[in-house]
Amino acid sequence: MTTSPSKGSFDRLDFVDAIRGLAALYVVTFHLVFIPNPSLQLPYWISSFIQHGDTGVTLFFIASAFTLTYSMKKRESEPHTTLRFYIRRIFRILPLFYFWLILYLVRDFASYGLSHSASDILLNISFSFNFVPGKSEGIVWASWTLGIEMIFYALFPLIHKYVNDFWKSIGFLFLTIIVSMFWVQNLTHYFPNIENVYVVLSFLFRLPSFAFGIVIFYIYQLITQKKLHSPSIAFALLSISALGYYSLISGNFSNLLIDELYWEAAICSLLVLGLAVTPFPIFVNRATKFLGELSYSLYLNHPSLILYMIPVFRFFYSFPIPTTIEYLLSLLSISAVLILISTITYRIIEKPGMKLGNRIIKNSGIFSRQIGKNPVEDVA
Repeated sequence: MTTSPSKGSFDRLDFVDAIRGLAALYVVTFHLVFIPNPSLQLPYWISSFIQHGDTGVTLFFIASAFTLTYSMKKRESEPHTTLRFYIRRIFRILPLFYFWLILYLVRDFASYGLSHSASDILLNISFSFNFVPGKSEGIVWASWTLGIEMIFYALFPLIHKYVNDFWKSIGFLFLTIIVSMFWVQNLTHYFPNIENVYVVLSFLFRLPSFAFGIVIFYIYQLITQKKLHSPSIAFALLSISALGYYSLISGNFSNLLIDELYWEAAICSLLVLGLAVTPFPIFVNRATKFLGELSYSLYLNHPSLILYMIPVFRFFYSFPIPTTIEYLLSLLSISAVLILISTITYRIIEKPGMKLGNRIIKNSGIFSRQIGKNPVEDVA
């Protein structure tokens, strides 16, 4: 595995793939409990951990910003870097999302007699739904994250142009936290009746998570330059992250200077940095890397699949067995089916989309140089 970003190559970072895979699985464990109505009963010993499964989204955002910075640094010598970036993003994200958008529109009309307005459909096609209160969750379940990601993608080339070293990334992080706090305070003051869900799903509220990812990249770069890839340092970072997360889910970070979400992002950043320093096999292995490769499909596919598998979960929970076993059987069943379906959607939708984007870059007359054979796939 390549851990140091050498000029001119486009190596995949295995630890980032593993983080995406683990993050996707964490989100699945969370929604497995709360999509069924009534919710599934949780084993007491792990209930707090599962109830905070939305932390997987924060991990996605951090990993996304980290990898975008990494890949943009790699490609700085390419002509038309920004245009290439946008083409890769479009053909990485749109095919699977539009596939699911069509399915949701057909399902909602056929099963529930629900017709979405032309304006709602346009908001989703253009990924602008995050800007509109009451629409920020999107038509496709769990797509609220894409509404945030696409805004960040649109701004990233400009951010990268000016936030291009460690100290600037630190300044950018504090700036995003200040802007986020100012945004939330004024939004709730001037619009007291605004839904809380719009506030917590808004781009500016979530922007610091991306800023943490950029900071972590530059720390990683410094560690690589100074050759500090030490298992002891990595173990210390992971231990602090684990202790911090245990304190977080225990409620010890509530009302502590900044919003709890930013403490969550800081803790997740330590996890990312620890695995960047030393990708321990217990976390970074063939299984987690495979899940990371499928992570986008896993994320978009899982909500509907959980909904349709509710009778299976109810069947497991009907037996007089410990709740831990009931939950594990449910998790194993959804995971098996989800991985199978996601493997299919990755191969027949995602990969062809990425290849098409690369082909456009390669064959277009405005590009004078070809892309590398193994481009970094930089989507959370």
